Amino acid sequence: MAASSEDVRCYVHAKTSQPDAFPVDAWVDAEPIPTAWGSLSLVLATRRLFEKAWQDGCTSMLLLSGDMLPLQSFQVIERSCRQTQMSLQPCTGLNDRQRRANDQRYSTIAPWFGLAKAALRKQNMFFAMSSADYALLRDLDPSDFPLKKLADEYFWVNGLISRGRFVSPRRFVYCNFDPTCTQAASFNLDEALLEHCCQGGYIFVRKVTSLDPQADARLRQMYAGIG
Repeated sequence: MAASSEDVRCYVHAKTSQPDAFPVDAWVDAEPIPTAWGSLSLVLATRRLFEKAWQDGCTSMLLLSGDMLPLQSFQVIERSCRQTQMSLQPCTGLNDRQRRANDQRYSTIAPWFGLAKAALRKQNMFFAMSSADYALLRDLDPSDFPLKKLADEYFWVNGLISRGRFVSPRRFVYCNFDPTCTQAASFNLDEALLEHCCQGGYIFVRKVTSLDPQADARLRQMYAGIG
């Protein structure tokens, strides 16, 4: 069963105020800000989208990209994402480079959040957030966030932690064969990878560059609530 316009709204922040393609009835940011990979601009753009959705009375906000595919029917996703869902980098199994990078970034942002470094976490930039959790963060001004590189992987999760919210790791998005990596690899989504993602309980997968016919057929069955 497909989602109806009464169940879901789409909010778009594109490179231009007049993108070539976007969902029917979507709200398109008329004054998009310039964005770049890994920059603070991604947090600012997300904030604009979430603020508009929150003001419109949305109960949950899902940050998605155009190269993501859902792995469940809308009804399952709607139920799952009533609560905040974030894919977090595990605390164990990191290599030396990852540990050093986190330590450096945690040292930069810990005073801003008023947290000890040990309390901080790293997330995948795509996630779902309940409106109640977003309301806790509305007084945080991301424009003066001290971390300028990869801010999108540190701002939201640690903002919630600073507000006393325990953020447990969820399998919101599958993005890399290595679970310690939050950056996305490119995938051909075939039956084997689809089965792996579904068995792992993931809600979305990215970065899908190609889709096998068998996987496509199974996804269509999932979206219809069959199997």
